[in-house]
Amino acid sequence: MTILSGIVTGLITTISAPFRWIYNWLVGNSLVPDLVNGSSGCVTSLRTGLRRSRCGADWIVARVNQMRLLALIAVTTLRIKVAVRVIAVRDKARRSGTP
Repeated sequence: MTILSGIVTGLITTISAPFRWIYNWLVGNSLVPDLVNGSSGCVTSLRTGLRRSRCGADWIVARVNQMRLLALIAVTTLRIKVAVRVIAVRDKARRSGTP
């Protein structure tokens, strides 16, 4: 009986060893925990990236608004300068008597 139980135990150990190794690799030490950690890291980085892109979009909107205001100021300043020159030419023409 002892020899037969030794043979059966050895056979079961030999057959089950690759399955224990693959289970240990998948679940115990490597693959599944790495997949879970990688997935949660990916979700976290996506969330952080979305926040950054939103902040980036806010920065772009603020910059475009600033450029719009600067362009509006430049156009208004130019309009005032042109109006001042036209008024000066008109007044000079009135003083010299030319219609």
